Amino acid sequence: MVHQCIFVLIFTYFALIANIRGLDSEISDSTQASYDNLDADLTPIQIIKKYGYPSEAHAVKSKDGYILELHRIPYGKAGPGDKKRIPIFLHHGLLSSSIDWIINGPNKSLGYRLADEGYDVWMANARGNTFSRQHVKYSPKQKEFWNYSFHEMAFYDLPAAIDHILETTEEKQLIYIGFSMGTTVFYAMASTLPEYQKKIKFQISLAPVSAIPHTNSAARLLISYVDQINKAADWYSNGAFLEHDLIAKTLGPFFCGASNTSNNDNFCKKYIFFGIFGKNPEQFDDNLLPVISNNFPAGTSCKNMIHFSQLISSGTFAQFNYERAENMKRYGSYIPPKYKINKIRVPMRFYYSDNDLLSTPLDTKLLYQNIAKPLGLKRVNLDKFSHIDFLWAKDINRLLNDEIIEFINNSTNHNSKGSSNFIQNTITEALDTRKNTPVPVNVPFDEKSFLVNVGKDFLGNVYDNIDNAVGNAISDSIKKIQAGGEKIRTYFEDLLKG
Repeated sequence: MVHQCIFVLIFTYFALIANIRGLDSEISDSTQASYDNLDADLTPIQIIKKYGYPSEAHAVKSKDGYILELHRIPYGKAGPGDKKRIPIFLHHGLLSSSIDWIINGPNKSLGYRLADEGYDVWMANARGNTFSRQHVKYSPKQKEFWNYSFHEMAFYDLPAAIDHILETTEEKQLIYIGFSMGTTVFYAMASTLPEYQKKIKFQISLAPVSAIPHTNSAARLLISYVDQINKAADWYSNGAFLEHDLIAKTLGPFFCGASNTSNNDNFCKKYIFFGIFGKNPEQFDDNLLPVISNNFPAGTSCKNMIHFSQLISSGTFAQFNYERAENMKRYGSYIPPKYKINKIRVPMRFYYSDNDLLSTPLDTKLLYQNIAKPLGLKRVNLDKFSHIDFLWAKDINRLLNDEIIEFINNSTNHNSKGSSNFIQNTITEALDTRKNTPVPVNVPFDEKSFLVNVGKDFLGNVYDNIDNAVGNAISDSIKKIQAGGEKIRTYFEDLLKG
């Protein structure tokens, strides 16, 4: 109960600080100077263009009325060329955006590298994030806008995006690459809309997330209280969770962006990226922090966070769990229906890491057992490789991207010759390997040990840091208000003297 109260209080602090920006919408010049770097204030489209790549923004409407913004890199720096460019659809993780695929720069980010390899790269932006905040009927200020979870993203958003990409490129199939939540929505879509399976040549899962009962991340604590956060948020956000401006334009500079913050004391690194995703300071590039803090979190709905919390607490990959009466009304059952992973016939390749606290090796291996057409279960060859390292690691090319690109090139050859045989041969080999590999033991998660070893210290430290940051933010705003009042007083005094 104490932890619950602390976390609701923490979230309420965010809300209060968001309201302070009504008095002072701009960060002070001195703070902003330490917060900026070359890419921090640019949109993904602007960043892509800055590095010499073509970029496009496409507006796509889902069947339930959301306007989604897709970002596209149609080809690489060498130009369009005369070869067939196969479309590849990249989907970001929870609370993020298309920035996931370009933030690590043109030499390391998968979006750029795939474009340079001759592919037509499309990047999703899930409903409610920074770039997909429009609806034909509702405003983000209305509760109805935020009444969704990843199920609606899977059922409405992915089909709309996939159809648009295939229609635009005049192709029959695309390659899908998802990171974290980007894998979740794919599994949910392919399970509930089997007609879309034929539109996917194959799928690559980076840090897969379906049922995650063994997650050892601090997110286990935070997500567990999201129902209470939902109630606390109702009075100011109507169901939105960590909208972009709430952090980036208020507390972001104090937590993530200050260049004079030591590596050991940076809040984002210690409590968000390391505490939630896994600690790997050797692979974390501090130079990315200003760009990260200006784009993450990109926002989602409280209902989406609740749905993810259910994947932890229930240990099953199922549709949203309402009250029993509402479940019966919607599903014809007191228990929400499970997504049938074993019914997916899209070939899928999994990448996981030992130090991923959120998508643990055990949960990934258990999921992999149910894949009908596996293309391999690949462990990243670095013990400390973490969840966010799948996007931002310093050595990501050597550890991950080179292997992904080699696999895609072998699977496509940029033409149809030989690619079908490669996929089928890989499936056969993966099935044989899985058959001869011991099935992982699904041991119960030790909740008591987790709370003792992680929970108490994490919440206490986060509370202390937010308390200090809130104090700094309020102090900064008060100083600016006082400075503004002093300027007004001086102006009128000079006017009277004149």
